[in-house]
Amino acid sequence: MAILQYSEQLANMTQQPKRAKSDNEATPVAIVTGGSKGIGEACVEKLLSQGYDVYNLDIVPSKVGNFVEVDVGRVADVEAAIASIATQTGRIDVLVANAGVYLSANIEDTTEEALDRIISINIKGAYAAVRAVLPSMKEQKKGSIILMSSDQAFVGKKT
Repeated sequence: MAILQYSEQLANMTQQPKRAKSDNEATPVAIVTGGSKGIGEACVEKLLSQGYDVYNLDIVPSKVGNFVEVDVGRVADVEAAIASIATQTGRIDVLVANAGVYLSANIEDTTEEALDRIISINIKGAYAAVRAVLPSMKEQKKGSIILMSSDQAFVGKKT
């Protein structure tokens, strides 16, 4: 349910027709984590088509948007990258926290290292990205944050 709601929000936000900018109006800035493939890449492409300056934070190189190599599972790296983008652009209008991984294994077969990786990327990565964009959005008194999830949040695996 929540996934559909966020997908609809992103669709509604980006379906508005492009409008001509005045000379003194800044280009809106969007950050997408995990934007090099799949749904993240589609988000980058859609935001670009709507006139956003898009920064893709990922470990997988991409030619779509402004690629910034960041391991989203490392909180300090995410915060530093977003701080740099905010300083460079002077604004952050949209965050799509999309990066995520899943493990298709029974709990008995899940190592602590695998669990740590999942928590680092899926939870700490989203936390770091949201925390890092808040100062810019508060200063602007506006901004949109979209937190993606997958059906893995709702589906169990039989053991």
